[in-house]
Amino acid sequence: MSQAQFEQQGAAQEHYEKVGQYLPTGPGSGRHPAIDWTDIMKISQMTPSKYLRQSDVSDDTIVTVKKVGQANIAKDNDPPEVRWLIRFAEFDQPMVLNRTNIEMLGKFLGDDSDDWIGGKVILFNDESVAFAGKITGGLRFKRVGKNAPKHLPPTMENEDAHSEDEAF
Repeated sequence: MSQAQFEQQGAAQEHYEKVGQYLPTGPGSGRHPAIDWTDIMKISQMTPSKYLRQSDVSDDTIVTVKKVGQANIAKDNDPPEVRWLIRFAEFDQPMVLNRTNIEMLGKFLGDDSDDWIGGKVILFNDESVAFAGKITGGLRFKRVGKNAPKHLPPTMENEDAHSEDEAF
């Protein structure tokens, strides 16, 4: 053990004796090279979700509708909870739709959800969304500018974009 390592170990032990916890370690601290404390994740990254959520959308994002359908979103051993879901080309997870978002999509992309495929809308975080009487924030849609294309150019379309077999 080098003199520097010995001094760091002594400082860590002294700190522990004073406050009852060890000093943080990791690259840059010289205390424990096996743990990288500089790569700390957001809570949303530590608790992955099967469905798109607020923390997945940081800025206004133009999204392309890839699929719309129903699926059971209940957790294991819970009674079935069938909800409408939408999948976007730009995200891996589908988004659970509520009534407000369904109505906004209908307003922007048309009354028939079959016509939504390839359509573009802006997905954003709306801090004013309330749930169960509390302001929680939530995902909402805005219309893309008037000149934005509604459908993907033919060169971008592929069989996967319209696949009936793709699970939510």
